[in-house]
Amino acid sequence: MPIIQFKDQNIHCDKQQILLDKLLAAGCSIPFSCRAGLCHSCLMYATAGAPPKAAQQGLNQEQLQNNGFLACQCHPEADLVVRLPCRHQDAMPAIITSVTALNQVVKQVKISPSKLIDYRPGQLIKLSHQGHERTYTLVSHPEQDQELLIHVQRIAGGNVSQWLCESAVAGDTVTLSDLQGDCYYQQTNPHTPLVFIAAEVGLGAMLGIVSDALWHQHRGPILLIHHVPNTADLFLQDTLRELCRQHHQLSYQTIVGSWTADTLNQLTNLQRSHFFFAGATPRIIEYWSTLQQLSIPLAQCSVISFDLEEVSNQAVDILGLSF
Repeated sequence: MPIIQFKDQNIHCDKQQILLDKLLAAGCSIPFSCRAGLCHSCLMYATAGAPPKAAQQGLNQEQLQNNGFLACQCHPEADLVVRLPCRHQDAMPAIITSVTALNQVVKQVKISPSKLIDYRPGQLIKLSHQGHERTYTLVSHPEQDQELLIHVQRIAGGNVSQWLCESAVAGDTVTLSDLQGDCYYQQTNPHTPLVFIAAEVGLGAMLGIVSDALWHQHRGPILLIHHVPNTADLFLQDTLRELCRQHHQLSYQTIVGSWTADTLNQLTNLQRSHFFFAGATPRIIEYWSTLQQLSIPLAQCSVISFDLEEVSNQAVDILGLSF
C-alpha cells in the first residue's frame, strides 16, 4: 500500500482510495471545493514520486512540470511526498473604503491594502476579521484600480459575509493574506474565443477577467453569460452594456431561471473556445456537465468555485477545513 508523506505525517492510501479523503481523515488542512477536478482548490505538488496521470488532467504546463496533481482525483499508485502550493502574500492590514449594494444580496466592497499587491483579476485572497475568514475573488485590475475590489454575497450564518453586507463601513480594518489561484487571463493566443459563464455573484470574478483580457487587447470574440434564478438577482447590466459598446468583440447575455445547454449549442467555434466558470460548486458541475456532453476537454476550462459556507479559524484548526 502506497505511503503518502505530508508534512510530518505518513498516511497509507491504496489505489481504491482518494488521497484527498485520506488526508482530511488524518486531520490535514487541505483546501477543497468541487471534488470533481474542476476548481483546482485541492492542487498539490509531489516533491518525491510521480502522481498518477489521471490526477493531472486540466493542469497547465508549469503545474505539470512541477509534478502538480489534484488530490480529489488522486488514487496513489506508489509512495509520494506531497506539499501544498506556496502562498504568495504575507498577512497585511487593510482598510475598507466603501461598501455599495449591487442588488438585494450582493455588495461591492473596496479595500485599501497597506502595501501594493501583485495580483491578476480572478485570483483569490483571504479576508479575515475578528477570528473569522473567507476567501474572495479579486474583481479589480492592478493597472487600472488603486484599491482592491471584491463582490460579497450575504450568506445565512456566514460571519464574514454578513458583517461585510450588514455592518461594515468605510474605515473598518481587515487582514488580507494568502493570494492564490490560477484562473485568470493567460496571454497565450489573443485570437482564442473566450466564453465566461457566471452564476449569480460569480459575475464579479468573470468581469474582472474579461476586463483584463480587454486591457491586454484580446482580439478573439468574448461572450459573458450571467446566469441567475430571478431577474432581481441581475446586477451591473448598464456597466456591461456600455462595455460591449466600447469593445466590439465583447457580447453579454443573461439567463434567468433554469440552465439550458441550448445557449452553448448555438455558439460557433465551440471546440476552439476556452471556457471560464465562476459560482457555487453545484452550478459549476452543472456547466461542466454540459461541456462534457459537447466533448469539450477539461484543459479548455478555468474555474472559480466557491462553497456557500463560512467557518471560524477555530473550526478550521479543529476540523482541518479550508475554503
